[in-house]
Amino acid sequence: MAPGWGRLRLDRQRLRHLAFAVACLPFASLLNPQGAHLLLFPFRQNHMTRLTWFPEWKPVWYFPNFDPTWLDVPIVFGLVLLAFVTTAVLLLVWEGRFDPVGWGIVLFMGTYAIFRLRAIPHFVLAVLPLLALALVRVADHLPSEGPGAPSRWLQRMGALACLLALSVSIVTQAFFPSSRNPHGFGVRPNYFPEGAAAFLGRHQLDGRLFNSYGFGGYLIWRRWPANQVLIDGRYDGILFDEALLEAYIQAHESPGALDRITAAYNVDILVLDARANWQIPYISGQPGWARVYWDPLAEVYVRRGGRYADLIAMHEYRLTHPETNLTYLAAYRRDPATWARALTELRRAVEDNRENVMAWLGLAQEYRAAGPAAVEQRLEALTHAQALLAGTPLLGTVHAERADALLRLGRVEEAKVAARTALRLDGDLLLPRYILAAVAERRGAWAEARDQLRTILTYLRPDDPEAGNVRRRLEAAERNAGGESAR
Repeated sequence: MAPGWGRLRLDRQRLRHLAFAVACLPFASLLNPQGAHLLLFPFRQNHMTRLTWFPEWKPVWYFPNFDPTWLDVPIVFGLVLLAFVTTAVLLLVWEGRFDPVGWGIVLFMGTYAIFRLRAIPHFVLAVLPLLALALVRVADHLPSEGPGAPSRWLQRMGALACLLALSVSIVTQAFFPSSRNPHGFGVRPNYFPEGAAAFLGRHQLDGRLFNSYGFGGYLIWRRWPANQVLIDGRYDGILFDEALLEAYIQAHESPGALDRITAAYNVDILVLDARANWQIPYISGQPGWARVYWDPLAEVYVRRGGRYADLIAMHEYRLTHPETNLTYLAAYRRDPATWARALTELRRAVEDNRENVMAWLGLAQEYRAAGPAAVEQRLEALTHAQALLAGTPLLGTVHAERADALLRLGRVEEAKVAARTALRLDGDLLLPRYILAAVAERRGAWAEARDQLRTILTYLRPDDPEAGNVRRRLEAAERNAGGESAR
């Protein structure tokens, strides 16, 4: 034996002892209460109170109602789990070898992955090296026709499987991108409270926040350390404080609970989700809080009677809010002073955030009601809204409204282009057909005007008050079109 081999063998033995000790560390942590919490993490995540309050905690294995976007994830999970269990059982039977580390990962991280699809990649990454080692040992027990044949066969199959998985992954990501998870650089548009975070910085609204659950991670990244959030938004961060989570949930249901939790944590600022499914339903009527910012995604409230009195006096939104149905603005027209204040709020909302599309649409709607004197302002508001609504179902309606404003300003050719664009996006819209008919009448293109008016009549009920006016215009267009044919 060459010199030093005995020492090397001894070092290997010590290394095995060290590996065993490391594998036992998680179980030794049971002696420490905090360590026990960490070890039981995969199980306690599903023990927490009222977890179904968060959609992402809901069961994810509902077939056939499973979201097909995620179908490949459980398939990979099942295949890897099956392969590991099969090889581990074979080694236990053939060699009496039990892998505590591998089985521990399967027990703890596998449980976590079953209840949380996003944990499956972590489970697979942790198990694959152990699975590879187990497969090599299993290969030694397979029958072979010659020395090393099973190993070579497994090597070829493994290389082919890796190449296939890599190729499929590249092709899928390159040519079949998921609409649910689009790829790109930067912050995903209209997903995080960018405007609200900018408002916090602009007005130096520092300190602790009560924030909507989904905003926590972004606000930490964008605003820490100036602001400290109440809820992280990544549930692991609040997993072991069930009382905090319960108090947070109650605050969405009860004004008293909101007062208690904000007082307990000395919170004077709320950054809340403005979308209907995530709103605190009672918050807009709470006298102790003032809304000082809103956009379609987020609202910012500050506590009254404190350090933000000046901001409230200059910046409170009393009449406007992130409502997708803008008909509520029409009620303000009955009182000119109230209507003027509502318009002022809408203008301030777009100054706070130039991408506040609901404020632009609200301005466009109210400028239309204001009549000819506000056509230029209406067109400007619609132009801003058009840029922000690219790819949405509402884009056709905005193009139609722009066509109407352009026609009223005498920009006939631009109006025609905008109307045709609107019809290309939504063929059921009537306003662009009215615009095209009017443009044709101005140009003396009576056949074109006749065709548009005939189409409009097919959409109108016979008793519709507008139907009579369209018929009169149609009769005139048909007479003129007939005269053109006779000439």
